[in-house]
Amino acid sequence: MDARSTAKLIAQHFDRLGWKYAMLDENDGLIRTGVGGLSNIGNIGIFVDVDNDGESMHIVSIDYVRFNKDDQRSLLSALIACNEANTKFRWIKFVADREHGMIRLEDDAVVEPGTAGAEAHELVGRMSGIADKAYEIFRKVGLSK
Repeated sequence: MDARSTAKLIAQHFDRLGWKYAMLDENDGLIRTGVGGLSNIGNIGIFVDVDNDGESMHIVSIDYVRFNKDDQRSLLSALIACNEANTKFRWIKFVADREHGMIRLEDDAVVEPGTAGAEAHELVGRMSGIADKAYEIFRKVGLSK
């Protein structure tokens, strides 16, 4: 398998579900999707990035929570909130991206060709649910979308 083959399997699964997505780079296995209708954050965009070997993928959120990257207090708030969220929630890693001034969520998974689509769907759904639940942690320290 390679990134392209696995990405096609994921896209086929999303098609069967009627799920919206965009294949950003078929050869590199980069897919953009998202989930809407969430009670706290409304929606979240998510990238599914299949590794070159097609046997693993990296899932990362787009524009979850912002902080002022030039303000030490804002950065400290972001780091404290990330630490709390990482302690409270399994599966997903919360990261304060200092370069872009945003919190992102990340997950990595090993996938099998026959189940890559279902796994991507499950992990995107899991990430969006956790993002919605964890949002309160970031609001408590004054951060928001």
